[in-house]
Amino acid sequence: MSRRSGPARAVTTVLFGLGLLTSLTVLSTGGENYDLIVPLGYGLLGLLPVLAGAGAVAAVWRGRRAALP
Repeated sequence: MSRRSGPARAVTTVLFGLGLLTSLTVLSTGGENYDLIVPLGYGLLGLLPVLAGAGAVAAVWRGRRAALP
């Protein structure tokens, strides 16, 4: 484990948290008469990048490096 992995872990985790909060906000934002502004299907599709981000955060915390082609 390198000395610089601490800041990388912190930055990755904070950015993942911000992305998750943004996706959940889009999913739950309502307009007039409590209707959803973004349809539920599109909101759920917006959560797919969060799954990729969760995998990236897990890889950073485990110390794995991505294999380059």
